[in-house]
Amino acid sequence: MQVDNQSTIRTLLLSCCLYHTRAPSLVEVTANSPRLLREGVEVYAHYFRRELHYDFVQFIADETDKNWRCDSDGKWGWQQNRFVAWLFLPPHDLYLDGISNSKTVGACCFRWREWIDAPHSWALQWIWLHPYFRRRGILSNAWSEFTKRFGEFHVEQPLSDAMHHFLLKVKANN
Repeated sequence: MQVDNQSTIRTLLLSCCLYHTRAPSLVEVTANSPRLLREGVEVYAHYFRRELHYDFVQFIADETDKNWRCDSDGKWGWQQNRFVAWLFLPPHDLYLDGISNSKTVGACCFRWREWIDAPHSWALQWIWLHPYFRRRGILSNAWSEFTKRFGEFHVEQPLSDAMHHFLLKVKANN
């Protein structure tokens, strides 16, 4: 999938035969998921990079469950690359053809982190929602599924103002 230019935002159209949902508005994506789902997450990672001015894309569809990388001791080798990405469906899943196709409106990615100064844990690496679907409860509704699945997870920085305020709201409600 391709990100066209600086002003285009496309949503991914999914056929229901490609996925099953864990929660009403979430589609889980792993290294073993169909390529189309992984490409959809990659497109949203490009939008995240573009909007927040990152130097690189946070997710690539070709990622596998093992990556060749350098460990904390400076040694190169195959290391476990544990990630779980999620595609967000709009509230009440707006079916486009009434039967089998629905559009996605964003994605996020959790990665397993092996911290040096803290216990190993999952971390929310990035999240991006289409601007038209922000502040509509999509992330709030998904948050309980995330905490159920990943326990107490870390949210990686830097944070947008909107994410900072969302996390303050979550903290106040707990």
